[in-house]
Amino acid sequence: MTLDLPLAWALVIGFALTMYVILDGFDLGVGMLLLTMGNESDRDIMVRSIAPVWDGNETWLVLVGAGLLGGFPSAYGIALPAFYLPLLVRLLSLALRGTAFEFRFQTRRRRWIWDAAFSIGSWGAALCQGLIVGALLTGVRVRDSSFAGSALDCLRPFGLLTALTVASAYMVLGATWLMIRTTGTLADASRARARAAGLSVILAVLAVVGSAPRLAPQVMAKAAIWNPVSVTLFVASVVGICGLLQNSLRRASDRFPFAWAMILVLLVEVAFVSTVWPFIIPYELDFWHAASAERSQMVLLVGAVAILPFVLAYSAYSYFVFRGKVAPEPEEVSADTALPESV
Repeated sequence: MTLDLPLAWALVIGFALTMYVILDGFDLGVGMLLLTMGNESDRDIMVRSIAPVWDGNETWLVLVGAGLLGGFPSAYGIALPAFYLPLLVRLLSLALRGTAFEFRFQTRRRRWIWDAAFSIGSWGAALCQGLIVGALLTGVRVRDSSFAGSALDCLRPFGLLTALTVASAYMVLGATWLMIRTTGTLADASRARARAAGLSVILAVLAVVGSAPRLAPQVMAKAAIWNPVSVTLFVASVVGICGLLQNSLRRASDRFPFAWAMILVLLVEVAFVSTVWPFIIPYELDFWHAASAERSQMVLLVGAVAILPFVLAYSAYSYFVFRGKVAPEPEEVSADTALPESV
């Protein structure tokens, strides 16, 4: 039996993308919710709840990028200019998040500035991901194996709706994550925000589906999955899972809401993949025509399979070591490590 290398690489990239969406999704969600908490002590706990794992979560995005470049170079060459704008803003947002994360604990009086920067960076990164999703769903214009559209194509109204959908889903993940990691009033506030974010996911999904015939006719014309039955099943599934999420939020358990939130995000991801499959550049280039040479794919696949267990083990170990509730600390900044108040 011959190994279908493009399909194997598509599965590897899909797995890495799923891990990234769930793991980095909740820490982006925490950052997006940061400014909704008026208490500085609560904001400190929120940041510390993701401190041991947030940078490791982005490892999966590196694997996605490397897999696209090595496994599907022609698709990478089309996607990069097509999404220059959201990718650039996203990179700047991640840089802002990283800078704010390091500096916020080194000042007291102006910590709110770095809290705002961390939240803005989180919103920017999440919304840019949603813009890319919307641009992929509406299709990428290709001519002679090159991108033939505009860098502003991703800013269409349909892309803005998908950006809000992604942001809402990430807020659900972030709020339910905080329920696992925090106690007291912060956990109660996170529960309330999870309820609101769950409702916003339903509204966003309804807006995306309802506007698709007018704002994204390419989806209706070229995606085989877009028919009344499948769309109805998808919307019903989203509403049903959000209902189960709302029900679990009323109970004492802190872990079930996060599990339902993960299932909700996975459902949205499956719907996206089912819509664009088998195209890596919708609706112009499929995985098999975009694949690199067979020998290159085999070498890269062996390397990826060898690395994946270590990445999974490292991630699992970090989550295991830093499990449990995050308790407030009496003093966040010590005298010998604090930077001048001008920071």
